[in-house]
Amino acid sequence: MRNDSADEKDDGKYGGNKNSKKLGGATSSSFGQSKTKGITEETATDEQPKRPKQKLEGHKKAIREIAYSVSYKILVSVGFDFLVFVWNPYWKHEIIKLDGHESPLVGVNCPPGMECFITCDTKGVINVWNIKDYSCMQNFSVNNVN
Repeated sequence: MRNDSADEKDDGKYGGNKNSKKLGGATSSSFGQSKTKGITEETATDEQPKRPKQKLEGHKKAIREIAYSVSYKILVSVGFDFLVFVWNPYWKHEIIKLDGHESPLVGVNCPPGMECFITCDTKGVINVWNIKDYSCMQNFSVNNVN
């Protein structure tokens, strides 16, 4: 909801001017110069909520974590179904489904500048995957995880 009294008076504590609007604790300048993070006027429309551009379906159980490789433009998702899915965000289907774990996955990371992604599961097994051909390059375990 919009609070007109807050819009009209600006005491300067949000870094805006008389053309700034308070939205959810952040300010948005009508000139696009506000540097505060949070909800902006463009994203806070009551008339039309944002809709997902694409729905990626593949996991049979809940997804635990998703990572994105900026260099290779891929998404990697892991979940409780023991599987690793590699996605092109512009396709409806996965690129590949990898099955190198024997327990639910709890983490994934795409380290910047490296040609790999890393997955880990609840038993402490960590796999390092080649991002170009999706082969498992290294596998090791961490003791005393639980």
